[in-house]
Amino acid sequence: MTKGKYIRKGVIGDVTGKDLSKIIKICRECKNPKSGLEFDLNKFTKIEKIYLVAKCKQCSREIGRKFFKENKERLTERRFNDFLRTEYKITREEYDSLRAEQGNCCFICHISFGNTRKNINLDHDHKTGKVRGLLCIFCNKALGLFLDNKASLLRAIEYLDK
Repeated sequence: MTKGKYIRKGVIGDVTGKDLSKIIKICRECKNPKSGLEFDLNKFTKIEKIYLVAKCKQCSREIGRKFFKENKERLTERRFNDFLRTEYKITREEYDSLRAEQGNCCFICHISFGNTRKNINLDHDHKTGKVRGLLCIFCNKALGLFLDNKASLLRAIEYLDK
């Protein structure tokens, strides 16, 4: 590869409308000259310009994997807390207190959740978004199959009593 006019200490200006295959850039991490296609794009919508990021895709992936491996527990907790806040509008403290209030078991069948969050579903009213409680995966699916219809559930109970 020959040095192109775009190489400038690994920094390339606006690449909007340019053929990325003809751009050669040096990766900030591995220091190898690579085609512009091997770099992700960083779009600045306010100024309507597109730039290439400093590290090639391969180096970025390796750095990301290493970071996730080193911080897996913290990132998983953060992702779960964000999920609770955005999907159900509750805090982690509210979730933990609900879990303790239910005795760390499913509200319907009383199967223990143990020390994991796996297979725990936060049941909520789909119309209001209000959280009703924590259910095991089976009870949550059963309610969903009955479309949260009380009359259908009562008929199912009558049927089981036959």
